[in-house]
Amino acid sequence: MLKKILFPKVVVYRNVIKNVNDILNVVKESQKNTNSFFIQKWEDWNNKGLSAIVSIYTQNKNEILKTNTGKIQENVLKELEDAFWQVSEDYIKDWKDVGDWPYVKDWTFDKNKNFSQLIPTNQQVLMYDSNTNKRLAMNYHTDQHQYDTDSNKNKLFITITFYLNDDYEEGELSFIREDTNEINYYKPKAGDITIFPSGLPYFHGVEPVSNGKKYLIRTFIACKYEGSEQYNINKNLYGENVWSQMEKKRIEEEWNLSKWFRVPIFLDDDEENDYKIKNSHGDKIYFPYNKKEAKEKFLVRWDNEI
Repeated sequence: MLKKILFPKVVVYRNVIKNVNDILNVVKESQKNTNSFFIQKWEDWNNKGLSAIVSIYTQNKNEILKTNTGKIQENVLKELEDAFWQVSEDYIKDWKDVGDWPYVKDWTFDKNKNFSQLIPTNQQVLMYDSNTNKRLAMNYHTDQHQYDTDSNKNKLFITITFYLNDDYEEGELSFIREDTNEINYYKPKAGDITIFPSGLPYFHGVEPVSNGKKYLIRTFIACKYEGSEQYNINKNLYGENVWSQMEKKRIEEEWNLSKWFRVPIFLDDDEENDYKIKNSHGDKIYFPYNKKEAKEKFLVRWDNEI
């Protein structure tokens, strides 16, 4: 297993998944299925491409395993599960004592299912279509929604992504680093696994994919949370039902505010006339480079890559 730190707490693992082509073929084949197996039916993914939920622990597992498709899917998903635990345990060991981590008090989390506060989520298969009409395939965001940090709900804590192919152009993963005024780019290779915190300040986006389709599997480590002190004070003050409705209304008003997103602006951008910028949503972050210079300057490579 190899690993490369893109910047603190953002890590790429390599040579963990041995049979990535087998996994990719099973994922592609699942798009043809009219029935749900461990990989469920594919659906539109917010005009980005397609997505499907993956659940190896579904209630009708025994019925699925009676089918040849179910057996094949279980085999490749088992390899993904093993890879998940291998990189998760390594990442937590390396980073749990570095900097601030919100919510977590108990870091127990291992492949023997010994965990209490940290819990794995379902996986989701994602496919980006080629679409160069957008400035970004995925706008800069954090996976843990910052408008809902205080409630007594499970919080997305660590984001883990398995990349299944690299036979497409562009499509880089990128991070806006407001502390250093940098924007880091990384083009994943087939079999790479990225891990990073799901909350602030890890604003990340995805460049548009051209000449191909990009397949990945995303999952999270979530953190059980009893709610902030003020949240629970208000819940007791107003009563759980009333406070829940108040919070629901607040979130409906706040969830899409620009402050929860970021839009990078480069020296060669035409803010007034570029419809891609006008259609982008988020607070603007200005960089003293043109777009090509930024990619050349901040593209992160492995030591043996040109």
